[in-house]
Amino acid sequence: MKSIRSLIRALLQRGEQYRRCLQWSKARSAYKAALRFQLPAELAAKVHASLAEMELEIAKFEQARRHLQAALALAPRDAQLHFLMGQALEMDESKPVTASLTCYRKAVELAPDMARYRLALGRVLLAHGQPRSAMKQWWVGAELDPDDVACLEAYLEQLTYQASDDKVRQQLYRAAFGRHHLPAFQRIQQRIEFQLASRRQIQHHRIRLYRVEEEPAILSFPAMPRAAAAPSSDGTILRIDAPSLAKPHIPRKRKARFKTQS
Repeated sequence: MKSIRSLIRALLQRGEQYRRCLQWSKARSAYKAALRFQLPAELAAKVHASLAEMELEIAKFEQARRHLQAALALAPRDAQLHFLMGQALEMDESKPVTASLTCYRKAVELAPDMARYRLALGRVLLAHGQPRSAMKQWWVGAELDPDDVACLEAYLEQLTYQASDDKVRQQLYRAAFGRHHLPAFQRIQQRIEFQLASRRQIQHHRIRLYRVEEEPAILSFPAMPRAAAAPSSDGTILRIDAPSLAKPHIPRKRKARFKTQS
């Protein structure tokens, strides 16, 4: 019995080594050789999960889901298995985006303190047209794990589209408590500040353009000579006469028409 356990342990270790070396076929053979033995339910579920993770890495989603179904039959309360099933459904382009929503919700229900489960759930909720629910999941995930800024980054990115600049800046300063020393958070803070500054500048230019369009356009034309020649559309030369002002009427002095008597 002890020799069988050591053989199973050696097969699993060899499968992990082949997987790290990207030798997928040899790793698959080692895992399947371990499954031929009568393994405990928990250990067999882990082997199926390792096979599913390997199939996900090489984009074989149908095989991954097959192994995950076998693992869930052995360990239905394992949150990691539900999370992997959600990934196998989400990454498959032939499946709808929201097909993994139930799996991610089950994973969050079984392990509510895992931030990456909430990150994935929020991503699918956003694709399902529920941005507020997605932001709620991301904020809870950011509070659970302050060192992991992935949930916080997703929350702030979505908040820039949902709230005003003052609200975004308030939440950014609130999130900086306990994270200001993290290089990842500093990069996020710089990017959000740049987005806010760009949006403020674009809004300022729009206001200026709107005001300019409202003002009447006053165009000054040079004085046209009284007679000028201008080409027409067909190339001929036309004479342009400027209208002249009417001259005032000044009566003439009449000469006297009488003869003097001599």
